Amino acid sequence: MKEKRCYKCSEMKKVKHYGLNKSRKDGLTAYCLPCTRAYLREWKSNNKDKVKAEGRRYRAAHSAAILERKKAWRKKNPARESLSAIASSHNKRARRLGLPGHLTVQDVLWIYEYYGEKCMDCGTRENLELDHVKPMSLGGANFPSNIQLTCTKCNRDRYWRIKRGA
Repeated sequence: MKEKRCYKCSEMKKVKHYGLNKSRKDGLTAYCLPCTRAYLREWKSNNKDKVKAEGRRYRAAHSAAILERKKAWRKKNPARESLSAIASSHNKRARRLGLPGHLTVQDVLWIYEYYGEKCMDCGTRENLELDHVKPMSLGGANFPSNIQLTCTKCNRDRYWRIKRGA
């Protein structure tokens, strides 16, 4: 059997477009994968409380295993975890202030590479920070195009120049 008809959309599709189901005679699910995904997406949106409760139950039952997986990942990816924390902190602050924009780990990596992993003002490679060209406190967006790489000292100097209105 190379093709099968989906019970949901009635289209003939190749067997590779179906999931496995050992309880069925042919060993495949009745619905094709796109129909299954659509059904699950709709079910999850209509049963948000059940989905949240199941997530809580799973995390409670498997908390030790989850912590071990996270610990192993952090040990294997130390630099990526810190970049993730940087992006996350900027995104949380932007959401709290109601500002547009979202940074990903790839955006943070790109910014570091773009500036050659050195401060754009003084050229040092130590204590680097992401600095918003137009500060979030003044309504600046959290897009990569509004971010530059500076050291802590240059970032603080710039903060005080803006604060004084210079």
